[in-house]
Amino acid sequence: MKKNLLIVALSMTSIISISCFLCPALAANGTKPSPPERPLTGYGSCENYIASKHTLLQAGCPYIATRVSCFVPDVLKNGSKAPVVVFLHGFKLVRPDFYMDLITHLTRQGYIVIYPWYNVESILLSLFDTDQNVFMRRAIDNTKRGLSLVGSKADLTDVTVFGHSLGGLLASCWIGSGGIKPKAILMANPSTDPSQGIPEFIRQFIRINPIDWKNLAKRVDVPALILTGDQDTLAPPYQALDLYAHLTNAPARSVYCLRTDDHGEPAIVGNHNMALTGNWLIPESLMNTVFGGAGKVDTADWRFVWAALDAVLGNRTELNFDMGNWSDGTPVKPVVRLAP
Repeated sequence: MKKNLLIVALSMTSIISISCFLCPALAANGTKPSPPERPLTGYGSCENYIASKHTLLQAGCPYIATRVSCFVPDVLKNGSKAPVVVFLHGFKLVRPDFYMDLITHLTRQGYIVIYPWYNVESILLSLFDTDQNVFMRRAIDNTKRGLSLVGSKADLTDVTVFGHSLGGLLASCWIGSGGIKPKAILMANPSTDPSQGIPEFIRQFIRINPIDWKNLAKRVDVPALILTGDQDTLAPPYQALDLYAHLTNAPARSVYCLRTDDHGEPAIVGNHNMALTGNWLIPESLMNTVFGGAGKVDTADWRFVWAALDAVLGNRTELNFDMGNWSDGTPVKPVVRLAP
């Protein structure tokens, strides 16, 4: 009797082992493994936090696109001064609320963030506010206004330009358009084709006047790095590679792609809005189905976008990403370098 029970037990153990081998994504309790947590040290972590809060300084009117928001930490990175991050938002994502967690991540490290609103904040007026050349001038002018608000606290010799989506494209045109000289530029999901980035249901009402980015990008003479995602449907990786091809005078340039990994739940998705950390008043379902992805703070932020920006701020021109492991020990798909 005992021998028969032992045989049954061993048989059941074999079946369970085989099942676990065939379904490695299922944890012992039947649920899928969870994604990596935020790293405790290094880029993307809170290891270098020195400030506990920031002060918001604002000027200008959002309805005529003269608004600028300045985030000044209570402890500056270099004592009496701090490096500056010029933050160029995506098309019509004018409110800092869409990126607030990333902005706070920067200010907690002692960086000053200048956030120029280059679109008008009005759904109706937005239909007529479609000239990318005007956007570029506003971004530069509003940044100057913001720097004057901050005054001597801003270290104008240590400026980094970060842009997302259309803001990423404008970042590539920043130097050629006369913006304050940065030490480096980081572009997340840059959108070179404005028609592809506009939802289908409003595309018929909007006529974009594009900026001459192909020529302006050639005037970039500082390190220029690009982030993209394999599931970006609004600005697919080929747009990042096209932009890369025109950054011919940058002393260092590269393109990195986050690969979607659905081994566990929630999945790590390389979509258009990896840089967003909130959705403001837009429903998450609408963000996912129409606007390229919902804004949330997750592994794609900590270990890809935030880590890349931290590295660039630390004067790195070659990026290495630690994407971590799923809770069952499986490594997350590594980031792919698409160029050079």
